[in-house]
Amino acid sequence: MERTKQNEKCVLEALLSVREAAAVLGMTEHTVYNKIGMRALPYVRVGRSVRFRQSDLRTIIDSGFVPAREAK
Repeated sequence: MERTKQNEKCVLEALLSVREAAAVLGMTEHTVYNKIGMRALPYVRVGRSVRFRQSDLRTIIDSGFVPAREAK
């Protein structure tokens, strides 16, 4: 089946500001800017603004997950 632009849905993910990303990650804006400078966080440039995809932040959070030990 051929896909056309009429039947495709374009779903754009909301982009978060530095302040919002810092709140999600539990760090200061200063730390977020430092991580941007070190290229330690993936980001999107929109003009002169820096934005973060929610899915990228979720991946960062999930990659740091440490499960609890099983009770003995």
